[in-house]
Amino acid sequence: MALTCLYTTVKCNVDGGAYFGFLPPFGVHLDEDEEYSFFGNLIDKIANRRDYQRVIPSFEESLNEEEISILSTPAVILQDAVTEDVKILALSNEALGTDDPCWPAEE
Repeated sequence: MALTCLYTTVKCNVDGGAYFGFLPPFGVHLDEDEEYSFFGNLIDKIANRRDYQRVIPSFEESLNEEEISILSTPAVILQDAVTEDVKILALSNEALGTDDPCWPAEE
């Protein structure tokens, strides 16, 4: 089962590709238009690195220069206080709502 709602996906926008040292686990080279997915949230992973003071400016520059796009991050997981149903935030046709999580529902 693909647990895509627990992953971050980014896309390289650089002609000819580029190396992004801030991508886990130890930096990744992406070709032009290549997408890369990894478990967890990119911002949390960067903030927890030992070299975060060096990596944050690199990450910000890549975003500012439109070298990389963040396509998705892990979903916000919510539990209804009344029904106890678990849902994730979802965007569909520019409307924010909820959806079932990407893992099997509890029976």
